[in-house]
Amino acid sequence: MRIVRKLNNIASPLISNFVGRAIITEGNLKGSKEPFRFLFVGDHSFRTYLSEHAYQEPPAVIKNEIILFSKLHNLIEREKKHLDMALVCLPKKFMHLCESYSHFRSVHNVGQIIDISGSWEDVKKKFKKSRKNFANQVGKKYDLTFRVSNNIHDFNLFYHKMYLPYINKKFSQINLKLDLYKEMKKFFDIGFLVLIVHKNKDIAGALCIPEDRSLMFRRVGIMDADEQYNRLDAQMALYYFCIVIAREKGLSFMDTMISEPFLSDSIYQSKWMWGASVYHCNELSTTPYYFILNYSGKIVDFFQNNPAIIQTVQGLAGLIGWQGERDLTIANKKKLTKTYYAPGLDSMLLLTHDSDEAIEFRFPNDMRFSNHIDNI
Repeated sequence: MRIVRKLNNIASPLISNFVGRAIITEGNLKGSKEPFRFLFVGDHSFRTYLSEHAYQEPPAVIKNEIILFSKLHNLIEREKKHLDMALVCLPKKFMHLCESYSHFRSVHNVGQIIDISGSWEDVKKKFKKSRKNFANQVGKKYDLTFRVSNNIHDFNLFYHKMYLPYINKKFSQINLKLDLYKEMKKFFDIGFLVLIVHKNKDIAGALCIPEDRSLMFRRVGIMDADEQYNRLDAQMALYYFCIVIAREKGLSFMDTMISEPFLSDSIYQSKWMWGASVYHCNELSTTPYYFILNYSGKIVDFFQNNPAIIQTVQGLAGLIGWQGERDLTIANKKKLTKTYYAPGLDSMLLLTHDSDEAIEFRFPNDMRFSNHIDNI
């Protein structure tokens, strides 16, 4: 049996470079009474994410089969009249099957990093309105303070009472691999904890690691995953005090690590509100592609509710469903900029009901956080 297991461990990664699962799901999108049928091929992390975020209820699995990646076109041709969209993630050796046939090339994850160089006023100008208000009132309105710790007892408290409960609750629908104690302890040994204190009680924490000119905001947790601490803005306090600590240490950036490639994702949004830049984080060996197989209002509604981050020749762009006119007014351009702009995001592609040709709106090359962007 040991030999069989060893052979299987060797063969499985090799086989996965050539074959994978093709799964068709169907369900009603949030806010819609019409069924939406999606084909997922290859890496299924997107299927897990969208099943939770895009649909009213977990969608039904209509078909589940194993295919040769080389036969992708045959599969799509056979199924496309019954499908709305496909999301295909293939190894790089098969990217040519998608490049000329797909509509949009996405990314698995994006990185987000906050520039905290310059004066404190320069840094605050990048914050969105709610975060700026928090920064201005944290010592008055919010009964929250912080402490920095390298104590092993605090680490044990953080890992068992903050990190594990928080991650298990937040990602209960996803089979997320948790960091083992020994793995996280290695990071703690080269970093430190930031603990948020409310009425002499530790209610939240972040494991941080200084690296070059950045402070890596590596892992977070909330005491017992208790919602009352979120209502006290414990997570907001973690970001704020980590920025303060990083500046005190003479660092120029706070690296908040990776986020899902969706502009409406709550984790992406929480970092964006602090003025984070976005960049392509290419940690995986596969590339996701969107295939729009039957263009309709359902496609527009999907991307209106799930605005995505994609790759273009010029760089990263946002892909959204747009209910307005195709001729963008100055007011519309300001709205798009205020709602979506982040350094590193070069443009927006807008899908409308009256045409399957996307409208491109490019952010100005000299874009800065002007007043109408700040005051969100």
